Amino acid sequence: MGIEPKPAVVLTSARTNCLSLLRSAPASSQYRRST
Repeated sequence: MGIEPKPAVVLTSARTNCLSLLRSAPASSQYRRST
């Protein structure tokens, strides 16, 4: 029971990290273009 929750948390954190990267990538590219 103690080992199972850990992978789930890691996966969720990785998901949020990927989502944030995908969101920040286009924003940064647009920011660079505008400047």
